[in-house]
Amino acid sequence: MKISVIFSIFGLLASFSAGAIAAEWDHNDIAGWADLPDSVCGSGQVQSPLNFNSSMDWPASSEQLVVSYPQAISAAVSNNKHGSPQLNFPSGEAFVTLDGERFNLLQVHFHSPSEETFDGVAPDLDAHLVHQNPETEQLLVIGVTFNEGEESNELLDIAIENDPTADSDTNVQVTGVPLAAFVPNAEMYTFDGSLTTPPCSEGVKWFVSQQIMSATKSEIEGLRAVAESQGLVNGNARPTQPLNGRPVRTIMAQMSAPSTTSTQASAAAMISGITAAILTAAVYA
Repeated sequence: MKISVIFSIFGLLASFSAGAIAAEWDHNDIAGWADLPDSVCGSGQVQSPLNFNSSMDWPASSEQLVVSYPQAISAAVSNNKHGSPQLNFPSGEAFVTLDGERFNLLQVHFHSPSEETFDGVAPDLDAHLVHQNPETEQLLVIGVTFNEGEESNELLDIAIENDPTADSDTNVQVTGVPLAAFVPNAEMYTFDGSLTTPPCSEGVKWFVSQQIMSATKSEIEGLRAVAESQGLVNGNARPTQPLNGRPVRTIMAQMSAPSTTSTQASAAAMISGITAAILTAAVYA
């Protein structure tokens, strides 16, 4: 019961933060992002997203990325008011480590079409899983892309079916979200980048799966309908940004189920991470 109360409060605060920022920008005027207060969308030199050219011989990274996601997890589904449902997770229950440094999974949201492109072609949609180091507050994002196929994706279905309307601050509580299988066990591109929405802050660690996953036609149309319902005629994707000489490397993540924790431990982890989670609740990388 205590966990449910904490999670509901977090969802309410997350929605409030998103609503406060929503009026400041949208994807119909991406050029105008550069003029927003504290924005580096027009001046930054290490911006995201990127295009990945298959003809390039990308070197291997020496970093070690370990993805520790439970098979299933609870979530609060909100609408980020920028064209996407968003699943907000209890902090500490899912995480990754990068060379031993821990980043807790905060949320996953979607872009349609995909912001990441391969050889100049954008997949139908992408998912950005946003993580944060609870001590340094640095962000780490894992990107997974999707093209239309016959195989459906249960997490996408949960996001679409439980998405509140954009004019609502409702958070829909869901359980049994199949998280572990959502990130493919495949090679990734890794690079230093930024948020893909204002203020486009830099210093974000990026990992983008090279494997394009399958989503059904109805799932793709369902996510596009969310963006269209908010007046985003061209979707909610930022165009790819110049590489500006920065290195892009490849990495193979290790998939590792997190150790089993008690209910009390999960609640403690949520409380300890709630402040950082609220601060980034309106961050849509």
